[in-house]
Amino acid sequence: MPTVKFALTLAGAGPNEAVPTLSIYALPDGKPPQKIATAADGSISLDPAKVKGMTLGIGPDAEPTTLDTASLIRVRADQVLDQWARAGIIIPRERWWQLLTETICVSGDVKKCRPWFLAPPYIKARPLPAKLGVQLRPEVASGFDLSAASIMLPQRCLPLCDGVVEIHERVCCCPTIDWRDLIDRLRDLLDDLPILVRWPDPPIPDPGPRIPGGFPGVIPRGIGPGPRPPIGNIPSVADLRRIAPRLTPRPAPSLPPVPELTRTVPSERIYEDYQALLKIRPTDVATFVDKRPYLSAYLCRCTSRKVGEVPIQPNGDFDFCYRRPRRLHNPRERCHTVFAYRVKQKIGPFWITVYDGVAGQDYFGAGEEAHLRTSHPLARPCGDGPTPPDEGDGTAFVMLEHVGGSHHFNFPAQTGLSNMANLGADSGLIDFGSVPDCPWATTLGLRLWSSKQLDGIVVYYRFKAVPVDGAGNPVGAPVTLAGPVSWQRYVSVAGEIVTQPESLGADPATVGGETGLYRMPYWTNGNDWLSGQYHQLWDTKSSQFPDGKYMLLLELFGPGGARIKPASAAAGDPGTARPFQFRRWTAPTITANVPFADCGHVFWVNNKPVDGDIVDLRKDHIASIDECQFMSGPGTTKVSVGFRAFHANGVTNGGGPGDTNSFMAGYALTWQRGLNGPSGTIETGSADQGEAGAEESNALAFADLLGTHKRCTFSVHLHVDAKHTDGGAFIDAYDYHETASFALEIS
Repeated sequence: MPTVKFALTLAGAGPNEAVPTLSIYALPDGKPPQKIATAADGSISLDPAKVKGMTLGIGPDAEPTTLDTASLIRVRADQVLDQWARAGIIIPRERWWQLLTETICVSGDVKKCRPWFLAPPYIKARPLPAKLGVQLRPEVASGFDLSAASIMLPQRCLPLCDGVVEIHERVCCCPTIDWRDLIDRLRDLLDDLPILVRWPDPPIPDPGPRIPGGFPGVIPRGIGPGPRPPIGNIPSVADLRRIAPRLTPRPAPSLPPVPELTRTVPSERIYEDYQALLKIRPTDVATFVDKRPYLSAYLCRCTSRKVGEVPIQPNGDFDFCYRRPRRLHNPRERCHTVFAYRVKQKIGPFWITVYDGVAGQDYFGAGEEAHLRTSHPLARPCGDGPTPPDEGDGTAFVMLEHVGGSHHFNFPAQTGLSNMANLGADSGLIDFGSVPDCPWATTLGLRLWSSKQLDGIVVYYRFKAVPVDGAGNPVGAPVTLAGPVSWQRYVSVAGEIVTQPESLGADPATVGGETGLYRMPYWTNGNDWLSGQYHQLWDTKSSQFPDGKYMLLLELFGPGGARIKPASAAAGDPGTARPFQFRRWTAPTITANVPFADCGHVFWVNNKPVDGDIVDLRKDHIASIDECQFMSGPGTTKVSVGFRAFHANGVTNGGGPGDTNSFMAGYALTWQRGLNGPSGTIETGSADQGEAGAEESNALAFADLLGTHKRCTFSVHLHVDAKHTDGGAFIDAYDYHETASFALEIS
């Protein structure tokens, strides 16, 4: 059956009066609403055959998952289609006026932090002298006493990016706000945190005389303030506890333990609000709550619903807007809209809730920036780091921001197109993890920064690598890095946010006669990319890249694959000048302009593991290479090890006393006696040993090793650490390990 256009009339609507934009929804049993048609130009078009037998809902045009279906005008299609065909859809003013909507927006940020209650002001707080109105608890020993979990907590807050924020709306209304109830409610929330919680001092005021036939504090209608809402006919024990004044502090011999880090707790401001409430007059509590509407969620009658979810942006921020029917409240009640949030991150194949403000009762008022803080051990901070690069003079720019997770700047300035200044002895290496002069190895993740203003200007990018000589000149033909690159982004499928891969490779592969191009991804036009993803992976183990120094070149292209260059580049450089800069790191947090048509970086690549060997065992400096060695002699007899630990390449090489800065980070020779016996160090060092032949270690006396024993077995272990890194971690596979065994006897 063809689509039919039904006239839509909103009865009683004035010529300039605001009216709702309406849609018709299918309301299947037990399933979310499905939008069928939206009104336009005074009519709604739909296919009657497709809605036969359905229950329909007429309501404001909105995302179906955000609708409160109870607010829709419900009709049965079979009963109204004929009437609509004859007279159109006519909605009385009393019905459509209630469908007027308002736009509500929320915004905030998500960060991983140490728990607020483990901050120094709370850790150092000491119990006050015993007196009426003070709850005493012993001091927490240390804010860092979190065992293995402590390494998962940053010393400063770090933004979270790769996640989804669920938004839960709560509309809370109170006929009255009772100071005593609010005090009790907030204290209950704080009671299981390891902090000192003061009680009201002086105690809560006496509720007044006992009324014959009633309970303390229950005042008959017409006398003083209205009573609390009754719970049945008899106040509960909790009510009686709130009503009766506390004359002595609650016994609390110790602070509660630190809560599980996976648990979300109320924000620090709840503690601050509690302290402030102790200082105000009870009659001022309503004004106090009006200024802090989120407090109404702890005290008032509330209705709750999930209104949507949104991906977190690259800097840890989020924004979300939705429409809801205009709300009318009883003027005798105080009503506030507050929000709770839930943050999920996809870890492996599973969505993990790393912050749960719904369960943790962490609320925020409408119009308030929501600062969501989690200490969940599995919460992953942004892969791009907490801050963007140094922006120089403010001009839009593109740069190689991260290699793995590191900033690389140990190379000279670029002097021309694909040319560098003279290289230093350590050019192309990186100081990584407190180890100097580390070579690059295995697969390097290359992540770019491109200013958002360049969307539509910088459309494609390309990486090339070419060997470079000591004078900074390219040697040979460059190799284009052309491996597959796919990025994950968030998309909404049937109202749920899921991750979806998308290739960045140019399609078709040749654009404007250029190959090896990749699309520059931007966080615009609904592209919610996950953070920390690489624009290219450089496999330095490939036979195309034997060990040595390379110049990595970044080139940019505009629409249609046309080569572009910075406005400051020389006229003779290839490409069309556009308003941007290339920039590069010159220090860990400082960048500099690169005024050429490409942007060069020097990398010293090395994929050779360290060398190591336990060559022999020595008794009084006499070497033996026997497989089974049993040594005996007086207690003063010495045992030592002939070993090798070195790397053939580095800033220094060749072995000998001067070879102190190779690609070996260090070595350690250790011993252990018997089964689960004591252990110790024979020798450690960072200079190459044994490159030309086995070196003898320090010698240890039999008596020192055996202790109270006459005879025992021993093992000696050699560990050689490599400096190699991919910018995110050391390459442990390039280390060396060996163990040898022998027996000693004092004779």
